[in-house]
Amino acid sequence: MQPRVEVKDPQAVERVLGELRQASLAAAGPGLPPVRLTALNLIAYAGTRAQIDKMAQLTAALADQHPSRAVFIAEEPGGEDWQFRVWAQCRPTLPGTVVCFEAVEIVAAPASLPRVPAVVLPLLLRDLPAVLWWPGDVPTETILFQRLMASADRLVLDSGRSRQPLDLLAR
Repeated sequence: MQPRVEVKDPQAVERVLGELRQASLAAAGPGLPPVRLTALNLIAYAGTRAQIDKMAQLTAALADQHPSRAVFIAEEPGGEDWQFRVWAQCRPTLPGTVVCFEAVEIVAAPASLPRVPAVVLPLLLRDLPAVLWWPGDVPTETILFQRLMASADRLVLDSGRSRQPLDLLAR
């Protein structure tokens, strides 16, 4: 896993992510043109920082087949309103080809969660599908879920982690 860079200003997230991607591209494929290959946007509700780490490892492992821009969201009671960390990882695949996985981690205080979708939307890459990944129970009635779902083209659920999987699938 690449080191994560903390970003204080949400307006600077895209710039810092671009700098990290360019540095990782140059290190992964010296002499290759800096080509960015991204297939989708992934919005992942992790819930906790520990879950972000697990989900990020899975997503990075899939980057060869599904290079993505991932936005991971977690809640931290008692924490700051917002915390942003970004990272990019590029690696060679086929000769002459480098794929990148780039990620933004947003950790918000519970009171700030309803505003998270307004921060996520500008981070999504245009003209690419957006997939919302929500493991476990999905609070379909919450503003957070409804607003994130409004930005998504697909929803991925993990009903095996739900306390009531049949109810979840019915909803």
